[in-house]
Amino acid sequence: MSRPRRKLLLVALVALTVPAAGLYAIYGPDAQYEQAPQTAGPTTPLLTRAIKAHGGQERLSLVRAVESQLIGSEAGRETKARLRMVLPDRYRHDIDIAAARLVHGAVGEDTWSTLDGVPVLWTETDVLRLQEQMALVRCGLLVDLESDPEVSTEELGFRDGLEWLKVEFESGDVGPFRLGFDPDTSLLTRAEWNASVEGRARKVLMSMALSDFRQVDGVVVGFQSAIAVDGEVLARQELQEVSFEPVDDMEIFRQPEAMTVSPIVDRTLSGEGMVIMDTLGDDPENAQTVLDAFIDQAALKKNGPAFRDLEGERVVALGVPVELTGSEVAPAAAREAPRLTREAPHRVLSTVVIEPEPDTLKLAEQRLRDRAAPTRLVVGGPGGGLGGVAFGRRDDPDTGAG
Repeated sequence: MSRPRRKLLLVALVALTVPAAGLYAIYGPDAQYEQAPQTAGPTTPLLTRAIKAHGGQERLSLVRAVESQLIGSEAGRETKARLRMVLPDRYRHDIDIAAARLVHGAVGEDTWSTLDGVPVLWTETDVLRLQEQMALVRCGLLVDLESDPEVSTEELGFRDGLEWLKVEFESGDVGPFRLGFDPDTSLLTRAEWNASVEGRARKVLMSMALSDFRQVDGVVVGFQSAIAVDGEVLARQELQEVSFEPVDDMEIFRQPEAMTVSPIVDRTLSGEGMVIMDTLGDDPENAQTVLDAFIDQAALKKNGPAFRDLEGERVVALGVPVELTGSEVAPAAAREAPRLTREAPHRVLSTVVIEPEPDTLKLAEQRLRDRAAPTRLVVGGPGGGLGGVAFGRRDDPDTGAG
């Protein structure tokens, strides 16, 4: 970080999930819906009107694949993602963050995930959330909601100035989804669904507001979306590209073969906030508790992998990347206490370690040392759990402090 000595930076990468993964509130009872005003003649069903508004039954029935690229923003942090889906049950999304690339995929009931190309384990909640994402794509495009025998729909009435449709899927433990349509245009402008959350026994409510509707190859799509909890917008997504062309390579949906050696990935990270604790004494684990307490008390949000700063084999500092909403940084505390600072851009080499046994970690560190040596980089290595190693070169302005 800012000290002039050469150092070893240990980075522990954690399993990452879909953007806006933490945006939840406890799900409450269904709101009250009002019935539509009585009309003299027959009323066209809501789903029929919505399908016509979004491109028509003939066009939407031809949609068998979708690919989109989007940028998500949450608390000032941007995330790039690419989504590809082939109906009814092939799905893949790639998520790029500053420190890693996460890929989730599914072929039917077979689901998988990789972190920087290395397969990582799934939890039951991961599987449910992937199923929710797949169902939400179908709801957003209104594809096969009328013709699929495993999908049922029910008109709920009016609420919040919108006409609401309830959509339920028989397969998978997902939903139900409540879709809100503009009564004048019949465009889908809001979606609500019961989401699965790790560590919670009950599902919770998420909502998404859609806007900026554009026609893409005859299909009307909302290019802007805002994810909110209890009316407060916490994240936004902006589509960059959308395509309904067939997917040429169907193998992208299958899990990659296991690797004998994890790849080494070279990245340049932009400037970021960092909470650092120096002078740890002989008990770095206790220092980690102090560091976590400081982050909680300051209401800071972690946004990247933690690291350990070593001199030889001795841990001399701990740090955690955090989000900074403004340009100001709190004054540095004493070396015995955590301090909040802003790090300069730096270059990172990382590799993933699934089983952090001592011998495995040392081998990963040595591989990264060997890779960094010809480039005069300062060295780093995996810390625990899923691990990566970071390097920086002090005489290179593009790598910053390292």
